[in-house]
Amino acid sequence: MAKHAQLARTYLPAFRALLTARGWVEQPKKGGYEIARFTRDGAPPLLLFARASALSHVTVLEKDWPVVQQFLKDKHSQKV
Repeated sequence: MAKHAQLARTYLPAFRALLTARGWVEQPKKGGYEIARFTRDGAPPLLLFARASALSHVTVLEKDWPVVQQFLKDKHSQKV
């Protein structure tokens, strides 16, 4: 089973804007559980998933977590 982490759904609009600004392109979703799919320069897609047990968060695969961590770090440093 792959490791994963969660991102609050309230952050999705800002996260989408950040990815778009950094050159990621949003692609059509595949499957019922995908919330969003982003690609960039032939890299594996960055995927956001919905889980029935987590209504207020989306799941992010471990391979994509550094991008989310940087987003959260930037977001929290702007509040201070």
